[in-house]
Amino acid sequence: MASPFRAVNWDEALPLLKQLILEANLHFSGNERRSIFGRAMRMAAERGNVLFVEALANACPVAVMERDDDDDDDGKGRYNMMELAVLHRQDGVFLLLYEKKYFSLGHLLSSTTHTKVDGEDDGNKNNNLLHLAARLGPRRTIYGPFVQIQEELRWFKTVETMIHARLREAANEKGQTPTQVFTEEHKPLVEESEKWLEDISKQCTTIAALMLSAFSAAVFASPLSDKDVRDNAPRNMWIQLGVTVFTVSNAGAFYCSCLALLLFVAAMVCRHSVLDDFLGVIPRRIGIGLVAMIGGSLFMATSFFASLYTEIASRSLRVDAEAPDQEVNGMGLFFCSLLIVPLMVYTATHAPLLTTFSAGTGRRRELLFS
Repeated sequence: MASPFRAVNWDEALPLLKQLILEANLHFSGNERRSIFGRAMRMAAERGNVLFVEALANACPVAVMERDDDDDDDGKGRYNMMELAVLHRQDGVFLLLYEKKYFSLGHLLSSTTHTKVDGEDDGNKNNNLLHLAARLGPRRTIYGPFVQIQEELRWFKTVETMIHARLREAANEKGQTPTQVFTEEHKPLVEESEKWLEDISKQCTTIAALMLSAFSAAVFASPLSDKDVRDNAPRNMWIQLGVTVFTVSNAGAFYCSCLALLLFVAAMVCRHSVLDDFLGVIPRRIGIGLVAMIGGSLFMATSFFASLYTEIASRSLRVDAEAPDQEVNGMGLFFCSLLIVPLMVYTATHAPLLTTFSAGTGRRRELLFS
């Protein structure tokens, strides 16, 4: 059954919430409002409803610090707003609380929780905010394991920069530091990401090797080997230009394929260090390799159409030696325009994969990581 919360337009519901806030201010005492608004804010924070959180926080700022009660039956333990935002990876709520400075450094220093799992006490006390960021967040299968581990790492590193230095190595009741919790919780996800990266690298390496072998032979081929082209090139500047474009494109395709092959092989043999490579070395290498492979394909298409143009133009001049340049140029423009079709198709099919790896080559999410 679908969740009813996903069918709600929060913008339309906001006026109703504001009216309810006014009614609550009239009929409830301060402590009652704090409890009511606090519980409502925690529910909104879990679902990433920034509008509701902001409206409730403006109405009752002290409710932001409210925690779940010990006898709550929701199995979530005693979490405040900031901790819920981290646990549920709600970056909009997290940014709101951080920018509005609802939580001071003192609150973050004293923020420790008693974790419950499925309503049962797991005995894991004294978790600070970084311990919670180290736990495995909600799985988003639509993004795949590689993007998921990147997002998890960004959350962990963002929270790590916020809290006091002594909390970064603080141990919980089990004696685990935040880094140890992160490694343990994300081990299956890391293994999935490594397998996914290995498969992608192998496939791209195979394609790059095939492209390189084809371009290696084409580098030494030239339209000038055709007698018609060789005879007509000196008296037609456009045929000369076609020969030049063919040569340059072949060289560009060869070098792009070499670069892509080297980068994909380097990504395959790279050791996967969770806290470093998944955010830097691996996505950078594969991302640049994909760009190089797309560039090689563009050069390949350019060299093909340049060769075809010089061949057709030379044969036209052989049939009609007085053929005007406009006619020859028209054919050239027609064939060059055909470049757009394979380029668009190839780029469109590789765009999702390229976007995935561009996430690790310096992109920072605007909300959290700017």
